[in-house]
Amino acid sequence: MSIRRCLSFALTILGSLLATGCTEETEPVTCATEDQQGGVCRGVPATGACNADASTTDITCSKTVEVDDDGELGSAIDAATAGTCIVLGAGSYGAVVLPGGVSLVGPCADEVKVKAVTVAAGEGSVLRGLEIGSGGLSLDGAQGVRVESVRVNGATAAAIKVQAGAEVTMVGSTVQNGALYGIFADDGASVTIEGSVILGQQGSGIATTCSGGCGACAARPSLSVTDSIIRNNHVGGVDLFTTDVVMNNVDIRGTLQGESFMTFKGGGGASIAACSTVIEARNLRIEDNFAYGILIDASTARLGDQDDAEDSVVIRGNSIGIWVQNGADGGVSELHNGRVENNKGVGLGIKGETQGFIFCRSKVVNTLEDNLPTDGASSEPVGHGIVWRNQASVKLEDATISGSSRVSVLIDGPMGTMGSMPSILKNVTLGGGDELKGIWQQNLPAGGMQPMVENAPAIQTDVGERFSVPSAPNLTMISP
Repeated sequence: MSIRRCLSFALTILGSLLATGCTEETEPVTCATEDQQGGVCRGVPATGACNADASTTDITCSKTVEVDDDGELGSAIDAATAGTCIVLGAGSYGAVVLPGGVSLVGPCADEVKVKAVTVAAGEGSVLRGLEIGSGGLSLDGAQGVRVESVRVNGATAAAIKVQAGAEVTMVGSTVQNGALYGIFADDGASVTIEGSVILGQQGSGIATTCSGGCGACAARPSLSVTDSIIRNNHVGGVDLFTTDVVMNNVDIRGTLQGESFMTFKGGGGASIAACSTVIEARNLRIEDNFAYGILIDASTARLGDQDDAEDSVVIRGNSIGIWVQNGADGGVSELHNGRVENNKGVGLGIKGETQGFIFCRSKVVNTLEDNLPTDGASSEPVGHGIVWRNQASVKLEDATISGSSRVSVLIDGPMGTMGSMPSILKNVTLGGGDELKGIWQQNLPAGGMQPMVENAPAIQTDVGERFSVPSAPNLTMISP
């Protein structure tokens, strides 16, 4: 055979290579600028990441079988049992149904192409150093699957489908140019993404759901994303329904409306909906999405942390920065150490049955004027730093609002008593011309309830409607 196993090569040529997993490169690694975070390449590099031989380092292999063509691959799969490692020579292969616990390894994504991979129920399969094509990757009940240095390119359906109860960790991989979702996960699925890039899907980059919805979800999917980039997808960057989420050092940017899929719909950066819970989200950059940056709907989200550095969460250049609505069974959503900047129409919006939203040590800066749907017309010019409506209960503390095009803070209507915490403006600073625009509470009848004010500009009032009230953005539902 033309392929030598990496471990044998290391032992016979140079023992020190064993520690590095035989990663000698044939050319310098190059990585597109848009796939870098702080100078660190995410996903599969464009070139230079190919080993001389496929490496099974750190994979526990009970048996290793080397193959060079479809016939040999079919025979190897027929004979494989859990723990078998199948090592692929350079070339193209057809669709593969991999028994549970069997691993598939190539030298790199540029050298090995597999049309489709399905991993059957079982424990501990590893996919490494290959590209998966139009058929995508499907995990059918498989547990503990690890996907390393894999490119999933041009799938005609969901690029990676994590079926009910399956579990996968994706490291240093790229999912690109799929016809539907980049990663789709449903009931009880567990998805961990590290150091990866998800780009160019016709549907959402990541979409998760539970068939039972809020009230009857027997097993919620879970998602953890770290050190990753989700960019230039359509419909949604990340669309989460009835899901538990952790995100750290994640870029979500450049989401567009649907073109060939869900045409003219969506375009938001991140949707947190249907009783989802963002357990932790820190060091985020949500930028330049066609619609909103973040929409929290009937869910709870903790964005940033009190102990984070300034601007831990940056929401910039979207049409509507962040919008929170409809509450979630008394749960309180929070944004700490955030910077909501250069968004169009609305920086921060809060409405509906939102029973508690805390905006702390954060800034809303330079909200631009844009035509948005409003309560009074199909579209009107809006440029409000903060819009607070429908009797939501809100706490603005140690907050700065500056450079708003129309009004700094607009409170529409009286406060209600339904909130789980008293509404308050505490230590609020207006700047960049907002000190002249002020804080307004409109549509306030005589005796109508107002928020408490502590070390903040006085609230100006109007019994009528002084400013147009923007409508809530549309939540785009996903389809399995």
